[in-house]
Amino acid sequence: MEVYENIISRLHQRYFSNNSHIITEALQNTGLFQSEARHLLESHVKHINILLSHKKTGEDGIKLLLALVPQCPLVVLTKQGERWLRFCAQVINSGYCARAKIDACQSMIIILKGLPNLPELQRTVLSKPAAPLVTDLAAADSLWNCAALECLYEYLKVSPGQCLPHKTVLEEHILGYLDNPLTRVGQSDAVSRAGKVFAALPLPGMGGSGAQGRAEARGRQLTQLLAVAHSLMDYLFDGIVERESYRHTREYTIHLAPLESLGEISTDPLQTRLAAVTRLVNSLKFIAEMITADVNESVTIAPHDLLGVIFRLLQQTFELCPSI
Repeated sequence: MEVYENIISRLHQRYFSNNSHIITEALQNTGLFQSEARHLLESHVKHINILLSHKKTGEDGIKLLLALVPQCPLVVLTKQGERWLRFCAQVINSGYCARAKIDACQSMIIILKGLPNLPELQRTVLSKPAAPLVTDLAAADSLWNCAALECLYEYLKVSPGQCLPHKTVLEEHILGYLDNPLTRVGQSDAVSRAGKVFAALPLPGMGGSGAQGRAEARGRQLTQLLAVAHSLMDYLFDGIVERESYRHTREYTIHLAPLESLGEISTDPLQTRLAAVTRLVNSLKFIAEMITADVNESVTIAPHDLLGVIFRLLQQTFELCPSI
């Protein structure tokens, strides 16, 4: 531990920021904390808490915490978990740099995933209000939003009831990712993570409705995304004769910004169509996450409704590229 702290003190500036994950992984691979004497571990925990409690040393504390948490004994997590979650939330809510916020999110993710083995800490977390933490995570900027969305997803899995009062605000932020710039096919990005969060958003009445009721509620949520996708294709395929008619509803209640108002105010139809293509592709990512997210045991949806979007899109692709 002393060696690790010495590395941090000597490489505190840009070098450490660029290579902190390598140093942390090296520390974890040695199992340093797991084999450390109890009194030394308690001393290090106390040292980390002191660093976390002061704004000037908070970033160093978060770096040390992220290295400690994956190997931390359950008895220490039970005792210190609430304090560490609170410190992480303070870092996320404050003016710390993006690197510190990412470290705080990753530390929280590890603790949240371990809650099933920590019943006392789990009860404490469930008794705490979710705001402003969840809204801060949903509103994260592009420098740290991937870690924030992963953290928000884990929090929604653990404590959906506490997040329900903030469902509207969370949904508004998450749906904004439908207009994020496109990335390479298959690349895991903020949009995919936002889709997982959308799939985990708490819905009114789901808590006591049983497995079938939850599946039907998720199905209605998925139907909203399918309606968005069909309405976008109606716009993009306007003037194109389609071989089949798709009677899936185009009506949805989720609130999306008008395509014409995205980015700079412009009446250029090409920009509007490009915005529609972006939203359509990202909607398909959301749909994929809805039916694959591990938070949902099942989703009730008619197969032809789900596959209709894909068939409709493929039909136009093959019409435009007959040689494929």
